[in-house]
Amino acid sequence: MVREADSRERMLLDPISPAAGQMGQAHANITQFAPSPNGKLVALNVDRGGSETTTITVPDVDSGKALLNAVEHICGEFAASWQTNSAGVAIPGWQPPRKGSTPC
Repeated sequence: MVREADSRERMLLDPISPAAGQMGQAHANITQFAPSPNGKLVALNVDRGGSETTTITVPDVDSGKALLNAVEHICGEFAASWQTNSAGVAIPGWQPPRKGSTPC
């Protein structure tokens, strides 16, 4: 949720939407979030179906549009971190998927 200057609230990202990387799962939640220092972006970890593996998406706070392709296979306890000038974001805990195993 985003609170506007006039105190109205709006949804920034529905965790079960395709924009959040949702892939047909009925259950999803935001497990971590990291707002950029300038407040214009936020990195969100979305957990699908109760997995400890999350997908990170970075929506623009004003428009709600994702600025990056979703980054999958992130261990859920790791939140993104921003450069102090908000020009870049580090995505920690990424594990390449391996056949027959979970990354976390």
